[in-house]
Amino acid sequence: MTFAGLPDVASVQTFTRVFVERDGHVYFGWKDKLATTTTTRLNKIAFEALAQALGITAPTIGDTVSAYAGTWSASYQGGDTGTCSAIAVDATGYLSGSCISTSVGGTFTVSGQVTPIGTVSFTASGSTSSGGTFTGSFSAASGSGTWTWPSHSASGTWTAAKQ
Repeated sequence: MTFAGLPDVASVQTFTRVFVERDGHVYFGWKDKLATTTTTRLNKIAFEALAQALGITAPTIGDTVSAYAGTWSASYQGGDTGTCSAIAVDATGYLSGSCISTSVGGTFTVSGQVTPIGTVSFTASGSTSSGGTFTGSFSAASGSGTWTWPSHSASGTWTAAKQ
């Protein structure tokens, strides 16, 4: 789905404006940003309005804030090791963040969902660990589980703590 006519605040610039001086002349140009993500999410009201306009039944999205909402830190070990310093769980239980691999090297992002009963599942994507899956559970202040990275025949465990 593609949206058109979004307000400027919702647009993501994929470039930086630059000025370059060459032989006493100043030129105006653009420099591409590296690894820019252009994702826009709808809030509950917008999603329900879109569903109505499309003639489909929108799923019920409760007004209750997820008990796991907040910022979490995590680490994982096994066939690869690393840390995740700022994993965010929003009010609906959507999980997103970034991690650093200390064994393989590089960074990757994680995204997934925490259910109302604390079951969590998220996947890795990016320069390292792409295709890795993490499953487990959260309690009020901690979490733990297992992870697998099938393309590298690696697996292990992870732990998390609410900050």
